[in-house]
Amino acid sequence: MPRLFIVSRSSHPRGGADRIIADLCRQLPAYGWDVTLGLTKGLRFNRPELYLSEYPGLPVIEIDGTAGTESARVAAIESALAAKQPDIVLTMRVYDAYAAVDATCHRSPSSAPRFVVGIRAFEAPYLADLRRNSKMVDGCITSGKLIATACHAFGQLPQDRVFSIGGGVKSPVSLRNHSGVQTPMRLLYAGRLEQAQKRVHDLIPFVQELSARTDAFVLTIVGDGPEESLLRDQLQPWTLTGQVRFCGWQDQKSLYDTYYPEADIFLHFAAWEGVTIAPREAMAHGVVPVISQFTGQVAEGQFVHERNSLVFPVTDTGQAVQHVVRLQNDRKLYSEL
Repeated sequence: MPRLFIVSRSSHPRGGADRIIADLCRQLPAYGWDVTLGLTKGLRFNRPELYLSEYPGLPVIEIDGTAGTESARVAAIESALAAKQPDIVLTMRVYDAYAAVDATCHRSPSSAPRFVVGIRAFEAPYLADLRRNSKMVDGCITSGKLIATACHAFGQLPQDRVFSIGGGVKSPVSLRNHSGVQTPMRLLYAGRLEQAQKRVHDLIPFVQELSARTDAFVLTIVGDGPEESLLRDQLQPWTLTGQVRFCGWQDQKSLYDTYYPEADIFLHFAAWEGVTIAPREAMAHGVVPVISQFTGQVAEGQFVHERNSLVFPVTDTGQAVQHVVRLQNDRKLYSEL
């Protein structure tokens, strides 16, 4: 039975990459794999017990980094690899795994594991890590063609070692029970409440501008993150009227059972993405995305303006509002999309 050892941080268990990791741990054994998930443990931010509260029952061992030094973190990963003797090591956003795998390969070259790196976001530090260590990487799993191109061109990894595999979208439990926009129309944002990538601050001028055009809307915000308090403060006038609702983080079951089937329009403001998951899940439920032209969007060709979505330039909340109002008033266009 082949053995896979996944090394991942435990600091952000509610992201798309973490759902992918959980799915690998749960589903690969049915294909004959022995899977172990090594979760980083720190004093404050990396808490395996919190990770497991989101994904109970995973085959987890802790990688103790509480000493706070790079050498201790690398040694902890080396120790885990020596105990598990994997055939393949997959690291997801843990740079110390490079050094640990390199040391393991030099110490026991005859039983050295293959080394695979997961790069799921279009972010420079991950590409720089890959470039520094490309000679030891056997494979790189990206989310999106643009990231794959960057891993080859900048990361200096041969093309036959780079594979773009988007996060999976499960079939709907139930489809939307209406053919057009409801009154009031139901808008949904589902994602991390973070600014640099997701640009959630754009929700504020969006709501302000939409309110100047119509009051016949309800915006549901699903997710949590560092910008939640600011959003709650700035959107308080609309939360008091019930036009904006904060529902916190919800698991995939709740999204599929409740939030996607009731939505008319899915909002997405991100500056960059790989193969983004939530807008595709919404679209699978018949919800129309009003979505930014994020870096990577054109390369994937999954959100095509006026074919299955309406697209606006990143930061252009005014255009996003125009799209929403257009869908509200044009039932034929909505049905076609």
